Amino acid sequence: MSLLRAAMAGLLVGATIAPTGPAAAGSDEHQHEEAAMARTFEVGKLIDGRFTAVGTLVFDADNSGSLSLMMSGEVAEELETAWESIKGRQSLSIMRSEETEQPDGSTSHALKKVEVARDDRAYPEAVMDWLSWNHGLFGVEQTPAE
Repeated sequence: MSLLRAAMAGLLVGATIAPTGPAAAGSDEHQHEEAAMARTFEVGKLIDGRFTAVGTLVFDADNSGSLSLMMSGEVAEELETAWESIKGRQSLSIMRSEETEQPDGSTSHALKKVEVARDDRAYPEAVMDWLSWNHGLFGVEQTPAE
């Protein structure tokens, strides 16, 4: 799915990739699982009315991330500066919508601040959420080709 198509569909983050089971460290199976656990997000922004890919963020099994820029200029510098400001953090505060059932049976929604730790499986999504709220940058998870 293209970055533009995903953005237009409102799909900011794809499915989670989980390891298939334990493997011995250093084995081919272990290395394959390590690679399968790496998660890549293409990060982009609306520029002149078009969604444009700016860079990629790759998270390893420990949620350590690395940024590769796909372009230069002001927006690329914004992404690089934003990444530098959060890459060493052990957690991120993000906003999540919580649904609450009311006494009359109806539901209401409220935005709540949530702390997501670096070792949380959802940390890469928290980074994408933070980039979206704070910089208007959107990440789309790239599914590995098999």
